[in-house]
Amino acid sequence: MNKFFVKPANKLRIASLVGVPLALLLAQPLPLAARSISSGIDTGKSPTGTPFMSGGVGREEREQMAKMAQDYDLKLEFADRHGEYLSDVQVSVDDEHGKQILSTTTEGPWLFVDLPQGKYHVKARYGNRTEEIKDLEIPQGRQVSRLLHWDRTAQQISQR
Repeated sequence: MNKFFVKPANKLRIASLVGVPLALLLAQPLPLAARSISSGIDTGKSPTGTPFMSGGVGREEREQMAKMAQDYDLKLEFADRHGEYLSDVQVSVDDEHGKQILSTTTEGPWLFVDLPQGKYHVKARYGNRTEEIKDLEIPQGRQVSRLLHWDRTAQQISQR
């Protein structure tokens, strides 16, 4: 028998070994915005081109983010009133004219955003409660930091 001849049953087996993984790879959805998640830290750019970074689950992740923090003008932290960090906070940042700059759901308790100097409105939603920071001023060359607390038992939110 010719050594290059492949039986029909083997052709099917070869096609499934190659075709199924290829089909699964091609079926993956395309990202809506440029994003990358490495070691739990979500970095990317909003559709308007604004760089952001979120994460901070665990000490190593927070240490890694702290090293990259100098590239961002705004740092938001999310925690409950007992100091336990919160994740999956829906955050939107609009400029002073109401144009949305960023809309994301956090991958951890920290969110960094690189914003030009100006005034911004921030909305952060956790559970069924939303907190707003109006007229948040971002100065030239200085990082602004805000900590948002949620009282998960009373479902009240406070800002420090």
